[in-house]
Amino acid sequence: MAKFQKGNKGRSPGSKNKNVVRSKLSEYVDSKWDHFEKQMNGLTGKAYVENFVKLLPFVMPAYQSISMSLSNLSESDLEFLVDHIRKTMTNENETD
Repeated sequence: MAKFQKGNKGRSPGSKNKNVVRSKLSEYVDSKWDHFEKQMNGLTGKAYVENFVKLLPFVMPAYQSISMSLSNLSESDLEFLVDHIRKTMTNENETD
């Protein structure tokens, strides 16, 4: 196990362990959940949607756009993509 570097005395006396803080925060949220749910259910229309949308980043992964240039692909990579697209299109047309 790695030792502290010289001069590093670790956590200061009285400071909280991160796991203890997380645990207490989790307990607090759990204890307030019913109240929160009642408040959210009491909202309607625009207020409900605005608050719901504000909460989404905390429960949904963030999507990032991806840009790609086909000019950077090799000939074999392009052929693979075209073949894959053709197969996908054929499969979709057969299921319709």
